[in-house]
Amino acid sequence: MLDEVDLQAIEQLQTMSAGVPVADSSTLPECFTLPPWAAFVNRTAPTPLAGLFAPPLNELRWNEGEQEAFQVLADDESYLAHQGFWERSMPDGPRTDHLWFPEFLAYAPGDLVHSAIDQWDGRARSASVSTIKAILARHSDAAIDRVMQIVRSKKDFRPAVLPIVNIEAARTAADSMTRSQSDRAVALAWLGRHPDAAAALLIPDALGADAKLRRPAVKALRYLAESSREVLDTQAKQYGESVAEAVRALIEPDPFDPNLDNLPRIGTWADPHSLPQVLLAGGAAALPVDAAKTLMIALAIDGLEGPYLGVDVLVRECDATALTAFSWALYELWTASGCPSKDVWAMTQLARFADEHTVRRLATLIRDWPGQGQSAKAVRGVEILGAMGTEAALWAVRGIAEETKFNALKKAAADQIDAIAQRLGLNREQLADRLVPDFGLNAVTPLVLDYGSRSFTVKFDEQLRPYVVEDSGKRRANLPKPGEKDDRELAQPAYERFTAMRKDLKKVAVEQVRRLESAMVYGRNWTGDDFQTYLVDHPLLWHLTSRLVWQAGSGSRWTSFRLAEDRTFANLDDEPMVLPDEAVVRLAHPATLSDEAEQWAAVLADYEILQPFDQLARPVLAPTEEERQSGRLSRFVGREVDGGPLMGLLKRGWQYGDPDPKGSRRSVYFEFSGGGFIAMETKPSFYPSYRPDDNLTLDCVELALPTANHTIDAVAMSEALMAIAKVARNPQR
Repeated sequence: MLDEVDLQAIEQLQTMSAGVPVADSSTLPECFTLPPWAAFVNRTAPTPLAGLFAPPLNELRWNEGEQEAFQVLADDESYLAHQGFWERSMPDGPRTDHLWFPEFLAYAPGDLVHSAIDQWDGRARSASVSTIKAILARHSDAAIDRVMQIVRSKKDFRPAVLPIVNIEAARTAADSMTRSQSDRAVALAWLGRHPDAAAALLIPDALGADAKLRRPAVKALRYLAESSREVLDTQAKQYGESVAEAVRALIEPDPFDPNLDNLPRIGTWADPHSLPQVLLAGGAAALPVDAAKTLMIALAIDGLEGPYLGVDVLVRECDATALTAFSWALYELWTASGCPSKDVWAMTQLARFADEHTVRRLATLIRDWPGQGQSAKAVRGVEILGAMGTEAALWAVRGIAEETKFNALKKAAADQIDAIAQRLGLNREQLADRLVPDFGLNAVTPLVLDYGSRSFTVKFDEQLRPYVVEDSGKRRANLPKPGEKDDRELAQPAYERFTAMRKDLKKVAVEQVRRLESAMVYGRNWTGDDFQTYLVDHPLLWHLTSRLVWQAGSGSRWTSFRLAEDRTFANLDDEPMVLPDEAVVRLAHPATLSDEAEQWAAVLADYEILQPFDQLARPVLAPTEEERQSGRLSRFVGREVDGGPLMGLLKRGWQYGDPDPKGSRRSVYFEFSGGGFIAMETKPSFYPSYRPDDNLTLDCVELALPTANHTIDAVAMSEALMAIAKVARNPQR
């Protein structure tokens, strides 16, 4: 994490660089006098090939289980599948002008829908992308053209294009290759899924006369050349050898060819005299004005969607710290000039040179922009953070996704997280492991804050709240302000560092405690290597994970252990333990520890270890034999419950509707992964479409156990029963 010393160094560099002599032409690196793109400007464009036509494909190609998955309702929308709902909403039959007509097409019972798809004008109204996906899955070929109409008009609906194979879908994927990273993720998914159709459909555009179609098609074919070259060559040959040769020329460009009809023009606002000097490597000389303009032209060619290799050649000759200062100053100058849209490269170039201080400043601005009417700029900022690819930048994107009040920004940040995770082959929890900041801590030695005359060791309690311990061993909740006897140059930065860390840690600590508890509840597993890297060796998370009991699984056997003070593993007898090579690790739950829970509680008590959440003291609930036989959890019937807590359950894996697909009950239920469910019904009936009045009463709590061949996981059963116990209260007398 960048501290005050680093900031002062940058400020000093900006001041000092003003007096650095400018390099003359004889000492200036050749790449600035003969730019990487010089050989490719003012060329004659290739002659378009006439008479090429894309094959008449127009079909759906589903992955296994995908068509069914497209029709699954979100947890809080399951009421849309009930026939009674639609009979009340549209008592006179389908209404094309009804706000929810797309939802009707997606989810209304079949005897009501009939041929209503033919009446749809293709407008989405307020429909979500999941609704459009459901329409496509339900009505198949009859919905393709209308769904493509929506996809073309609103980029948020582009994920629905994945199973569609036609020229419009191919052009949509190609166009998405030239846009934001979230759009690009959809494009890569479609191209990777349909490489043969993509090549056949896009070759005529890539070699045609229409520049608007040609450029994105070429970009898509170049991607296919990297991922599916054999498929691309085969499809090109179908058009003839001359076409195959033309395609080869397109997909094997010189890496320094910017592939532009004209070089970008730099706005007059970007005056090098108004910016910090860019020092050459070594710091003895600075770029002259013309060379600084060459650098800016390269940055304008560059972009998040297709980085230009020529930039690397130029920046390799420059001082990295000077480039960081120049980069932020360039962005601020662009902002002060009114953010001219044609020069948006002045914002995207931040991804090239940003340090952690830049990340923090940009993330702060992104959170504020939507409230200032600059939502599009905020979305672009999120994409820039994602393109930086550093731990600090990715953490900032995740924080924006979870904290912002603005829906458009929240969605853009969430999409960015998904795109990054998809690119890395990670799910969101695995990605979250990699995004936990370390706050400059060291995994081996504790942080010691030096005041000169005295020092303080930083430690953390069970909630990750930092505190300090004096040399004498006295514990302090806060670091004292520097006094007269302290060394001001040492003490003040130390005090400010602890104060900033204490503030920044508040949200991080709450999130990490929540993540670990959720991992225990839902039985998340880690590989041995990931456990060691992200939970044991991490200098911050260690202070939580060392307070918990874990289990290592190899085959069907699970062995419990804890993390000893030296970060080794210790079993219940406090003997060293080594993880088997293929072992996976999970957080222990009292339901999986059985009799060991009390023994582990005694061990932690002996070591005076407090836990960040109820683990060993967590109650284990199970249905009685009578409840298993009757299928009724009578202990909860008659208790009162509010609508708010029930809505909260729908955000934690519970669903609304009827666990029987043919039923029409209005219940809140939880399905077990191995079969079976628990369902609650209230009086009066609970609806998630609005917040009901308080004082609902649990009228029925049903328990359906799976067949004899399956058993319900004890942890899942206990947590489901505990969830009911928390939302249900005894009636007031």
